Amino acid sequence: MGSRNNKISFILSTLFALYIVGEVVSHFIFGFSIWLFVNIPLFLISFIGIIVIMIFLIVDFFKKKERKANLVLLLVSFLLIFIMINQPFSPLLRKAEFTFNLENREEVANLIMDGEIQTSNSRGDLIPVPNGYSRSLSDGREVMKVDDKLLFFTRRGLLDSFSGYVYSPNGVEPQDEDVMAKIVKKQKMSKNWYYIACT
Repeated sequence: MGSRNNKISFILSTLFALYIVGEVVSHFIFGFSIWLFVNIPLFLISFIGIIVIMIFLIVDFFKKKERKANLVLLLVSFLLIFIMINQPFSPLLRKAEFTFNLENREEVANLIMDGEIQTSNSRGDLIPVPNGYSRSLSDGREVMKVDDKLLFFTRRGLLDSFSGYVYSPNGVEPQDEDVMAKIVKKQKMSKNWYYIACT
């Protein structure tokens, strides 16, 4: 019985580790293909795997006499599912990624504000991230310029939902009209930078 519980503990640990890897990748490497082929599969494998083990443990809990060991594993499974749904590590990983790439983002923002980088579309609101800078500065390697503010995408998403870091030269927090979308989440990251999520 102990060996079986050790195997279940190992599987739960492995599935949770996959979830953590997916979270780190989603916060440090941007791009639709990464999201589609890395983030979603890692999350689904972890989530569905833990659900299957949890169902197995619930059934086993009512069949077996040794309920204590099963109860502990069952509680751990519930805790892991709760963590995956509520994502308490996201703010910490976002702050770590922001701090890690801040210097490069500020360099690119200064180049754009000084007019040293040309726009990549006819409307003149999308500006490519120069070669030599990390892919993870902005999803799609493009920065959106609206009036005096710049948006570095963290996720462009589907159906017009997106998130990213807004650079505001004067420190004024971004409004809906600045990003041409409804801001549903806003967090000040530093003096001139805000994290936003929009629909």
